[in-house]
Amino acid sequence: MNFYLRVCFFFLILFCSTNVNSKEEQINLTYKIQWGNLVLGEAIAKWKFKENKLTLKGKTFSVGAISTFSNFESKVHLEGIKHNDEWFPKLLEISSITKDGKKYSKVFWDKNRNVVRTTRIPDINLKKVYPINKEHFLNTIDPWSAMLQALKLLKETNSCKSSFNIYDGRRTAILYFEDLELVNLQKDRPWSYSGKTKVCGMLSKSTGGHLIKSKWRKKNSTFSDIKIYLADMNTSFLIPVRIEVKTFLGKIIARLKLSKNLLTQ
Repeated sequence: MNFYLRVCFFFLILFCSTNVNSKEEQINLTYKIQWGNLVLGEAIAKWKFKENKLTLKGKTFSVGAISTFSNFESKVHLEGIKHNDEWFPKLLEISSITKDGKKYSKVFWDKNRNVVRTTRIPDINLKKVYPINKEHFLNTIDPWSAMLQALKLLKETNSCKSSFNIYDGRRTAILYFEDLELVNLQKDRPWSYSGKTKVCGMLSKSTGGHLIKSKWRKKNSTFSDIKIYLADMNTSFLIPVRIEVKTFLGKIIARLKLSKNLLTQ
């Protein structure tokens, strides 16, 4: 299950405001990740915006019974800037602990979106993953900045349709987003969201750093394999209230845990 915990973590902590003003604003998100009624993990994110700068500190971790045989923890730290009304990364740090050991990566970008330096401990193992070629770095941004840009386009065009070249320090990929449907979501947990949502589908095309052999990779993925439910919660923030990931073992769902301190200023 570790792979899908990472997938959920990736989506859960990357959504935030697309209309941040000059005040300092912070949003705190907590999600529970479940396979049926079995709780696999939690994801927590703290976003902070001030003028043209942003920071993100997030973590995900396995909980409950799953921890006894598939323990996982991951942390992310992102610093970015706003240029021409779009968010771009300056620094991205990711660390993780799994049964395979500890991993750490740090990436620096310049103002022209060029990757200027990457640190990996340990380095990628080319016996297990595909190489990352120079062309894979061209015009890349981190996954979270890509999602902020996707949400900006969604607000301007009312469409999810977009694509971005991303790099997280160990992998490169192209993310594709597409419109799926409008859904009136019903509360299925006492603490979950109910109401109108717009559903975006996502596809990821790996270009480098991904596993050569993976039992989790689908040959014919579709946009409905990963569904992101976005809701207007009467703030300037677009909030993902539910993420669904199809696997050969069934559907894994991450739900936003509603709280009173979601937004602070």
